[in-house]
Amino acid sequence: MGLEIDKEKIIDRIKRCLKLGNAEKNNQQGEVEAAISMAKKLMDQYNVSLSEVDLEEERKQGAMQEEVHSRVFLERWEMSLGKVLKELFQVDYYINNGYYKKSMMFIGLPQDVKITKEFYIILRQVIMEMARKTGYGGVARKCYTIGIVQTLLERAEEMTLHKQADLEKCRAVVVVKNQIIKKFIDENLDLKPMKTRSQNWDPIAHAHGMIDGKKINLNHKNVITEG
Repeated sequence: MGLEIDKEKIIDRIKRCLKLGNAEKNNQQGEVEAAISMAKKLMDQYNVSLSEVDLEEERKQGAMQEEVHSRVFLERWEMSLGKVLKELFQVDYYINNGYYKKSMMFIGLPQDVKITKEFYIILRQVIMEMARKTGYGGVARKCYTIGIVQTLLERAEEMTLHKQADLEKCRAVVVVKNQIIKKFIDENLDLKPMKTRSQNWDPIAHAHGMIDGKKINLNHKNVITEG
């Protein structure tokens, strides 16, 4: 326990140095440079990442949930899109089955939920536009969109694997985020496993969707389709 308290004290010291080293709020150049230098020295000495410093405030604030999208009926691909966003942004999600509508809900740290919500809306619009251009309808359209999301999930999982080295450096951050989300769910929600209905299947449209899923740029700052 003592080690944890010591680390919290170190993080507090680093935060104070960074606050003092904010050139926008401190016009004493020498003081700013000395404060930044001290913050870097402390982080190196105690193996504390900047992410851990930022996360300490989020730990106190806790997780939040926010409705991203709601309809009387959510398509299977719209619900599955939550898995893609969970993989990309370290959030969790569930479907809120209201009396009049179903809602896609995301849970996580405030800044993660904010960017997840924005990206979900953009991705959904991109996928709907791609489906519209194919001319598919009914079962074929549903299978096409499911194929797209399936490929997006595979790509998101690959991206996570490629970031493993970086994740190892930020292991403490990942663990704390997961703890915060789990605590929120345990204290506020009683989640049941999501059920999916069986449906007619069009393997050709599904395969087409899986191919087209490779055309979507998963960089949330620049979501475009290629080709």
